[in-house]
Amino acid sequence: MVTRQLGTGRSVSAETHKVLRDHHNEIWKIERTLSTATEIAPRKYSMLRTDYVAPPKDTQYNAAMQQLVRELKGVDVIAFFSVYGDGAYRYLFLSDAPIKVRKLKDLAETRDVAATF
Repeated sequence: MVTRQLGTGRSVSAETHKVLRDHHNEIWKIERTLSTATEIAPRKYSMLRTDYVAPPKDTQYNAAMQQLVRELKGVDVIAFFSVYGDGAYRYLFLSDAPIKVRKLKDLAETRDVAATF
């Protein structure tokens, strides 16, 4: 059986390695200036937003997003930036009421999905 060594000293079979060849790694850094949550706890409603921002618009985007977060009432925000991976901004919005957050259409391509715990 053909195997490939992992850094842990364990081996992966050739069949398993075929499945693992295509993968994507991410390292997310928390953005404290955009995070408002004092604790990460399940709420009745949660949404994960991913914003893809063209690099020349980063400064404008950050200012607009800070304003947007200040406008939110009853919604906690946990903000992340992908420092290794796709470079996207990600937000976990948490609330006890339905969540509606406007998009920054001129500055980012946005994808929202419901999140469950």
